[in-house]
Amino acid sequence: MNVMTNELRNLCENDPDLALILDTFEEIERVYEGTLEAMGTVSKNIPKTTNSAEVIISFQPSPYSSNK
Repeated sequence: MNVMTNELRNLCENDPDLALILDTFEEIERVYEGTLEAMGTVSKNIPKTTNSAEVIISFQPSPYSSNK
């Protein structure tokens, strides 16, 4: 994510799992935008929106996962 608050940057530095999740979302966004551009759906000249949202992520063990 190119624009991070100091708090979020500190969280990412202290939690590699969170950093990985945010990097994954950034890659997904890059691929999605590239796909839209390739289809001619979106123009690069359109400014990015600066909307924000609160995201809550919780992790629960899956009955299919193994702790071994």
